[in-house]
Amino acid sequence: MNIINILSGPVIGGIIGYCTNYIAVKMLFRPLYPVKIGKYTLPFTPGIIPKRKPALAHAIGQAVGNALLSEDELAKILTSDGMRQTISNGIVNGIQDVVTESSIQELAQSALGEEGYEDKKELLVEMITDKITTGFLSMDAGNIIATEGAAALKQKGGMLAMFVNDDLIASLATPIGNKVDSYVQEGGRDKIEEYITNEVNMLEVQSINSIIGDVDSRKLETLVNQLYNSMIEKHTKDIVSAFDVQGIVEEKINTMDVKELETLIMSVMKNELGMIVNLGAVIGFLLGLFNLFF
Repeated sequence: MNIINILSGPVIGGIIGYCTNYIAVKMLFRPLYPVKIGKYTLPFTPGIIPKRKPALAHAIGQAVGNALLSEDELAKILTSDGMRQTISNGIVNGIQDVVTESSIQELAQSALGEEGYEDKKELLVEMITDKITTGFLSMDAGNIIATEGAAALKQKGGMLAMFVNDDLIASLATPIGNKVDSYVQEGGRDKIEEYITNEVNMLEVQSINSIIGDVDSRKLETLVNQLYNSMIEKHTKDIVSAFDVQGIVEEKINTMDVKELETLIMSVMKNELGMIVNLGAVIGFLLGLFNLFF
């Protein structure tokens, strides 16, 4: 028996083992889609992983949601000092940026929309105008003008002051008051509204910081921390439940293309799957060698 006859069995066994395992590994992923002949789908198509992708997604989602990122783990992350500090700094910096850089108009428009902001602005001008007009009319301005004017004349003295007495003041107060109130009701309101509109227009383009002054970052950070702590203490379970880690992972895998899923799995298991293929060659070779003794 020559060397070729001796090695042919183990070598052929190794080649068969290698090819068998190579095909088995490939069948995990290929074919990517069902192969149909007429109405019939060929067996073993698509590959195991494409065919079982929903089950794989569910299993991975359960593993991540229940073991890797469980509700308890997420709760620990949310209540950790690092997370508190990160969120606190983010909110404080965000508020300071808004207060410093954004105008009242920009901030209001971002919350209400451009059309909504204009409607609210118009309502504000009308409300302030109404309040000022109503307040002015309730002051009995005519009587105040007549009374204060007469008092000023008396203080100055002179001939005119001799003619200014209480009866004259009383006779002047009512008609002057009526004239003033009539003017305010008929034309004064428009002037008040125009003035208020101009003031609002100048105010809206200013930054919040220019109006209220610098924000104390330490006090703001303390307030944010208090609010965050209160929220976490009362609503940790609700917040964690809202994450739904299992559902997110499962959905992401289900929406992945099968080629993308193959690339992902191979990036993790390429060496291991290669070892399985090579192990098939080794086992086939050993079985062929073992067969020589029987």
